[in-house]
Amino acid sequence: MNYIRKTVGANLASPQLSWKGHLVMQMMKRKNDYLERCAVNHCKISEGEKILEIGFGHGLGLHYAANTGKASKVYGIDISQLALQYAEELLYAEIASSKVVLFESSVHNIPLNSSTIDTAFSVNSFYFWPHIPQACTELLRVIKPGGRLLTVQNIDSILKRRRSGGFNQANVDFLAYLNEGGLGDLIKPMLTF
Repeated sequence: MNYIRKTVGANLASPQLSWKGHLVMQMMKRKNDYLERCAVNHCKISEGEKILEIGFGHGLGLHYAANTGKASKVYGIDISQLALQYAEELLYAEIASSKVVLFESSVHNIPLNSSTIDTAFSVNSFYFWPHIPQACTELLRVIKPGGRLLTVQNIDSILKRRRSGGFNQANVDFLAYLNEGGLGDLIKPMLTF
Protein backbone atom coordinates (compact mmCIF):
# COMPACT_ATOMS: atom_id res chain seq x y z
CA MET A 1 0.00 0.00 0.00
CA ASN A 2 2.87 2.42 0.72
CA TYR A 3 4.31 1.72 -2.74
CA ILE A 4 1.01 2.68 -4.38
CA ARG A 5 0.73 5.89 -2.34
CA LYS A 6 4.30 6.89 -3.14
CA THR A 7 3.85 6.09 -6.83
CA VAL A 8 0.60 8.04 -7.09
CA GLY A 9 2.04 10.92 -5.06
CA ALA A 10 5.12 11.17 -7.26
CA ASN A 11 2.96 11.11 -10.39
CA LEU A 12 0.64 13.79 -9.02
CA ALA A 13 3.65 16.09 -8.65
CA SER A 14 5.00 15.27 -12.12
CA PRO A 15 3.21 12.61 -14.18
CA GLN A 16 5.80 10.33 -15.78
CA LEU A 17 5.80 8.73 -19.22
CA SER A 18 4.45 5.41 -17.91
CA TRP A 19 1.14 3.64 -17.42
CA LYS A 20 1.07 5.08 -13.88
CA GLY A 21 1.50 8.59 -15.23
CA HIS A 22 -1.30 8.09 -17.77
CA LEU A 23 -3.57 6.75 -15.04
CA VAL A 24 -2.87 9.77 -12.81
CA MET A 25 -3.43 12.15 -15.74
CA GLN A 26 -6.87 10.65 -16.35
CA MET A 27 -7.69 10.91 -12.65
CA MET A 28 -6.53 14.56 -12.55
CA LYS A 29 -8.57 15.44 -15.65
CA ARG A 30 -11.74 14.10 -14.05
CA LYS A 31 -11.12 15.68 -10.64
CA ASN A 32 -9.76 19.06 -11.79
CA ASP A 33 -12.17 20.00 -14.59
CA TYR A 34 -14.58 21.82 -12.28
CA LEU A 35 -11.72 23.55 -10.43
CA GLU A 36 -10.12 24.67 -13.71
CA ARG A 37 -13.44 26.21 -14.83
CA CYS A 38 -13.81 27.96 -11.47
CA ALA A 39 -10.24 29.28 -11.62
CA VAL A 40 -10.68 30.76 -15.09
CA ASN A 41 -14.04 32.24 -14.12
CA HIS A 42 -12.55 33.86 -11.00
CA CYS A 43 -9.60 35.24 -12.99
CA LYS A 44 -12.11 37.66 -14.52
CA ILE A 45 -10.06 37.90 -17.67
CA SER A 46 -10.30 41.29 -19.38
CA GLU A 47 -9.85 42.11 -23.06
CA GLY A 48 -6.25 41.75 -24.21
CA GLU A 49 -4.83 40.24 -21.02
CA LYS A 50 -1.97 37.77 -20.93
CA ILE A 51 -2.62 34.76 -18.72
CA LEU A 52 -0.29 32.15 -17.19
CA GLU A 53 -1.27 28.80 -15.73
CA ILE A 54 1.30 27.15 -13.49
CA GLY A 55 1.11 23.35 -13.58
CA PHE A 56 -1.41 23.03 -16.41
CA GLY A 57 -1.73 19.22 -16.40
CA HIS A 58 -4.16 18.24 -19.17
CA GLY A 59 -4.47 21.84 -20.34
CA LEU A 60 -8.12 22.27 -19.40
CA GLY A 61 -7.57 25.63 -17.69
CA LEU A 62 -5.55 26.88 -20.64
CA HIS A 63 -8.35 25.76 -22.96
CA TYR A 64 -10.99 27.59 -20.94
CA ALA A 65 -8.83 30.74 -20.64
CA ALA A 66 -8.03 30.80 -24.36
CA ASN A 67 -11.67 30.39 -25.28
CA THR A 68 -13.05 33.24 -23.16
CA GLY A 69 -12.53 35.38 -26.24
CA LYS A 70 -10.77 38.02 -24.13
CA ALA A 71 -7.20 36.88 -23.44
CA SER A 72 -4.68 37.96 -26.07
CA LYS A 73 -2.21 35.22 -25.11
CA VAL A 74 -2.32 32.26 -22.74
CA TYR A 75 0.90 30.71 -21.46
CA GLY A 76 1.28 27.47 -19.58
CA ILE A 77 4.17 25.90 -17.68
CA ASP A 78 4.42 22.36 -16.40
CA ILE A 79 7.40 20.22 -15.42
CA SER A 80 5.88 17.04 -16.81
CA GLN A 81 6.65 15.95 -20.36
CA LEU A 82 3.51 13.78 -20.23
CA ALA A 83 1.35 16.78 -19.25
CA LEU A 84 2.87 18.69 -22.15
CA GLN A 85 1.87 15.89 -24.55
CA TYR A 86 -1.72 15.80 -23.26
CA ALA A 87 -2.06 19.59 -23.43
CA GLU A 88 -0.56 19.77 -26.94
CA GLU A 89 -3.20 17.31 -28.12
CA LEU A 90 -6.09 19.15 -26.43
CA LEU A 91 -4.88 22.61 -27.48
CA TYR A 92 -3.79 21.82 -31.02
CA ALA A 93 -5.87 24.59 -32.63
CA GLU A 94 -5.03 27.19 -29.98
CA ILE A 95 -1.30 26.43 -30.29
CA ALA A 96 -1.44 26.49 -34.10
CA SER A 97 -3.03 29.96 -33.97
CA SER A 98 -0.38 31.14 -31.44
CA LYS A 99 -3.11 31.89 -28.89
CA VAL A 100 -1.55 29.39 -26.46
CA VAL A 101 2.15 28.85 -25.76
CA LEU A 102 3.32 25.90 -23.64
CA PHE A 103 6.62 25.49 -21.83
CA GLU A 104 8.12 22.46 -20.12
CA SER A 105 9.43 24.46 -17.19
CA SER A 106 8.94 25.03 -13.48
CA VAL A 107 7.55 27.95 -11.53
CA HIS A 108 11.11 28.59 -10.37
CA ASN A 109 12.33 29.42 -13.88
CA ILE A 110 9.52 30.86 -16.00
CA PRO A 111 10.70 31.47 -19.59
CA LEU A 112 8.91 34.81 -19.97
CA ASN A 113 10.08 38.42 -19.86
CA SER A 114 9.54 40.47 -16.72
CA SER A 115 6.13 42.14 -16.29
CA THR A 116 4.49 40.06 -19.02
CA ILE A 117 1.52 38.48 -17.21
CA ASP A 118 -1.74 40.15 -16.13
CA THR A 119 -3.11 37.13 -14.27
CA ALA A 120 -1.41 33.91 -13.17
CA PHE A 121 -3.31 30.97 -11.75
CA SER A 122 -2.70 27.45 -10.51
CA VAL A 123 -5.03 24.59 -9.67
CA ASN A 124 -3.98 21.93 -7.17
CA SER A 125 -0.29 22.50 -7.80
CA PHE A 126 0.96 24.99 -5.20
CA TYR A 127 1.96 22.30 -2.71
CA PHE A 128 4.28 20.68 -5.26
CA TRP A 129 6.47 23.77 -5.61
CA PRO A 130 9.67 22.71 -3.82
CA HIS A 131 11.08 26.20 -3.12
CA ILE A 132 8.22 28.57 -2.31
CA PRO A 133 10.32 31.75 -1.81
CA GLN A 134 12.07 31.23 -5.17
CA ALA A 135 8.72 30.57 -6.86
CA CYS A 136 7.28 33.76 -5.35
CA THR A 137 10.27 35.79 -6.55
CA GLU A 138 9.84 34.41 -10.05
CA LEU A 139 6.08 35.09 -10.07
CA LEU A 140 6.71 38.65 -8.90
CA ARG A 141 9.11 39.04 -11.80
CA VAL A 142 6.70 37.92 -14.56
CA ILE A 143 3.43 39.38 -13.20
CA LYS A 144 2.85 43.01 -14.17
CA PRO A 145 2.48 45.65 -11.45
CA GLY A 146 -1.18 45.53 -10.48
CA GLY A 147 -1.44 41.95 -11.80
CA ARG A 148 -3.19 39.10 -10.05
CA LEU A 149 -2.42 35.62 -8.76
CA LEU A 150 -5.14 33.07 -8.12
CA THR A 151 -4.61 29.64 -6.61
CA VAL A 152 -7.36 27.05 -6.35
CA GLN A 153 -6.98 24.02 -4.11
CA ASN A 154 -9.22 21.11 -3.16
CA ILE A 155 -8.42 21.27 0.55
CA ASP A 156 -10.75 18.43 1.56
CA SER A 157 -9.03 16.08 -0.87
CA ILE A 158 -5.58 17.14 0.37
CA LEU A 159 -6.52 16.64 4.01
CA LYS A 160 -8.06 13.25 3.24
CA ARG A 161 -4.80 12.12 1.58
CA ARG A 162 -2.80 13.48 4.47
CA ARG A 163 -4.89 11.57 7.04
CA SER A 164 -4.40 8.37 5.07
CA GLY A 165 -0.64 8.94 4.94
CA GLY A 166 -0.63 9.52 1.20
CA PHE A 167 0.27 13.18 1.12
CA ASN A 168 2.62 14.85 3.57
CA GLN A 169 2.71 18.34 2.04
CA ALA A 170 -0.86 19.09 3.14
CA ASN A 171 0.25 20.99 6.22
CA VAL A 172 1.47 23.90 4.10
CA ASP A 173 -0.06 27.26 5.01
CA PHE A 174 -0.48 28.48 1.44
CA LEU A 175 -1.30 32.12 2.14
CA ALA A 176 1.48 32.51 4.71
CA TYR A 177 4.05 31.26 2.20
CA LEU A 178 2.76 33.55 -0.51
CA ASN A 179 2.75 36.54 1.84
CA GLU A 180 6.30 35.74 2.99
CA GLY A 181 7.36 35.54 -0.65
CA GLY A 182 6.08 39.05 -1.29
CA LEU A 183 2.95 38.09 -3.19
CA GLY A 184 0.42 39.23 -0.61
CA ASP A 185 -0.74 42.21 -2.67
CA LEU A 186 -1.30 40.06 -5.76
CA ILE A 187 -3.35 37.32 -4.15
CA LYS A 188 -7.02 37.10 -4.88
CA PRO A 189 -8.90 35.24 -2.19
CA MET A 190 -7.93 31.60 -2.50
CA LEU A 191 -10.73 29.36 -3.60
CA THR A 192 -11.06 26.09 -1.73
CA PHE A 193 -13.46 23.30 -2.64
